[in-house]
Amino acid sequence: MFTGKICTSVIVSLAVLGSSAGTMRAAAATTVYDSNGFESFSDGGLPTQNGGQGVVANWFDFGAGTGGSSTATVFTDAGLAASGNKAVRIDRDGDDGALGLTGFGVPLPTAPQERFVFIEFDLNAIDINGDSAFGPAFGIELFTTGNNQVGGVGIDAGDGSLWRYNSETEVLFPIGGLQRGVYQDWKITVDLVTEKYSVAVAGNTLATFDFYNAPPFDFGFGDRLIDVSIVTFATDGNFADVEGIAYIDNYVVTTSQVPEPTSMMALLVAGGTLLARRRR
Repeated sequence: MFTGKICTSVIVSLAVLGSSAGTMRAAAATTVYDSNGFESFSDGGLPTQNGGQGVVANWFDFGAGTGGSSTATVFTDAGLAASGNKAVRIDRDGDDGALGLTGFGVPLPTAPQERFVFIEFDLNAIDINGDSAFGPAFGIELFTTGNNQVGGVGIDAGDGSLWRYNSETEVLFPIGGLQRGVYQDWKITVDLVTEKYSVAVAGNTLATFDFYNAPPFDFGFGDRLIDVSIVTFATDGNFADVEGIAYIDNYVVTTSQVPEPTSMMALLVAGGTLLARRRR
C-alpha cells in the first residue's frame, strides 16, 4: 500500500504491464499518460527518470522492494521490446517476502475526470521457475481518492493463470489465453459510474469485476482520482521467496466518456447479471 500518497494527482504505478501500439482506443479518448514505448528514457533504473507524454514528476518505487530488492530497469534491445528498441524489465526479488508488494509509479498532472479509464500495455511474463512453482504475479491495483483500493488483476508467471487482487485475498481464476514468454496486449477498462472494471488480453475480454472496498463516487466534484498501481508480489506463502521476470512496453492511460463497443458489452453483461441476481 502507498504511504503518504499524493492524493492531488493520479498515480500510475508500474511493475509489470504495458500497451500495444496497435490497440484501438475509445473514440474521443484523452491521453492521460503515454510512455511512448519508453524510447526517450535512458538505460538504467526506472525510478528517478521522467519521460513520456503527460509526465510531471519522476518515476518512483514503493512497497516491499523499495530501495533495492525488486527492480525496474529500462533497457535497449529490439529483440526483447514489444516495439521499437526499448522496454522495462521488472525483476521480482524473493527477499520481498510473502505477498510483499513492490511497484513503480509516476505522478500525473490531473486525475481522469471522465467516466471510463483505459489502461493499456504489452506484457511478457517469463516463467523462470517451472510450472511446479506458484508465482510470482505481475499485475495492477486500482485505488480511488483517499487510498481506497478497489481491486486489481495480474498474471501468475508460474502457471499463466489470471489473478484478481485485493488487499485481503488473492483469488485465482484459471482462465485460459494467458501466455508466458511472449508479449500480449492487456487492456483494463474502468467504469467509474457502475464501479466495475473489465480485463481484456489479446483482444479477448476475460472477466469483469465489481470494485472492492470503494465508497460511491461523487461526480459533482473533482475527486474521482484513479491510482493505477502496477505491482509484483508472491501468490502463495509457501513460495514467498520465488523470483520472477517480466517485460513491459507501450504503457498508456486514456480516459473517455464513451467506452469501446467490446468494453461496453462486457460491462453491460456484468451489470445485467448482477441485476438478475438481485431480482431473484
